[in-house]
Amino acid sequence: MLIGEYSYSVDVKGRLFIPAKMREKTGDNLVIAKSFDNCLNVYSEEKWAEFAAKIQALPEMESRAVKRFIFSSAQELPVDSQGRVCIPLSLRKYAHLDEDNSAMIVGVDDRIEIWSSGEYEKMQSEIDREELVSFLVKSGF
Repeated sequence: MLIGEYSYSVDVKGRLFIPAKMREKTGDNLVIAKSFDNCLNVYSEEKWAEFAAKIQALPEMESRAVKRFIFSSAQELPVDSQGRVCIPLSLRKYAHLDEDNSAMIVGVDDRIEIWSSGEYEKMQSEIDREELVSFLVKSGF
């Protein structure tokens, strides 16, 4: 399980350090893709295969836009010897990492999310805790 949040900078070449605790669980070959939020999702090869299989199983006519959005943005990224990945410019722009070189790396169970620090703070401030509690209660917690 991937957990925690870490703050790092994206360097001028687009490289971002992935915490060692996360790399232990994901391995040294990652898949990165756009999220439906203003961030990037990062998967181990195994979790990407599971996720991709679910997307591929969707009915073709109804899922074309979803498949295009996810698969066209996906990139395989090796982790270098210093624990960094080089995020392509198009993905840095999508996640506003080109504007704000400060990134939040967040463990979200089976994946890592990479947020610009500004977008992450904005998202966190918009969370309605009462709504979360209501969802959990309805879900049997």
